[in-house]
Amino acid sequence: MLLVNFTTLVSFLGYFIALKYIEPAIYSVVATSVGPVITLFITGVILKYERAKGVDILSCSGIIVSMFFLVYAIYSGRSAVGSISLSSFVNGLFMTFISGCAMTINNIWSGRLNKRGVRPEYILASRFILLIVFSLFAAGPEPVVTTAKEYGFSIALIALLGNTFSLFLLQYGIKHTSSFSVAMILVCSPLFCLIFQGMDHQFAFSLYSTIGILSCSLFVLIGIWGKKQKTMPKESLTETQTR
Repeated sequence: MLLVNFTTLVSFLGYFIALKYIEPAIYSVVATSVGPVITLFITGVILKYERAKGVDILSCSGIIVSMFFLVYAIYSGRSAVGSISLSSFVNGLFMTFISGCAMTINNIWSGRLNKRGVRPEYILASRFILLIVFSLFAAGPEPVVTTAKEYGFSIALIALLGNTFSLFLLQYGIKHTSSFSVAMILVCSPLFCLIFQGMDHQFAFSLYSTIGILSCSLFVLIGIWGKKQKTMPKESLTETQTR
């Protein structure tokens, strides 16, 4: 559980630092897009318990190209948020990449713990210990109490719906599917960013962002379809091809 705690700390720390320099849309695109690539490398090359197929490589390659297209659009000021400074772009992108890598390793290791019989509820209850301790020491008790008094309801809402409930579902998803599939599905989060940005008047419509996000989603579907084909029983596959 130490590795799960450490990667949870790094992923959340990278997330909050990245948001100091860039808007959430960049974080969502880059952090989730590196997931399938890192997952494929770790599970296929290092751990060698999930062999990469051609469709996996195609899907990851398409995600990488789409991700760089989105990063270029944001850097050149063609995204929905306009231009940002070079230092903010570099700092935010670096911390986003670190956070995405930590999040991916966390998902992979949580899956391995599930296979060893560790229940998702126990993983969820134990993964934030290091993060809580670090946060208390880094911020100090007085700012924590002041912030809790001023923004208590908003923090509780984010903690319950944004973290506890979603991570609980994620742990069960990791238990019942492959780590690569989990990473692939999480790439769909930029779609939600696109939808919510459309509801916010401070964001202008961007054709570049729309194309890049839809392209990422397309290659996600290709990766999920490839996983389904590999796990499909031979009898069902033969029947489908005959039809």
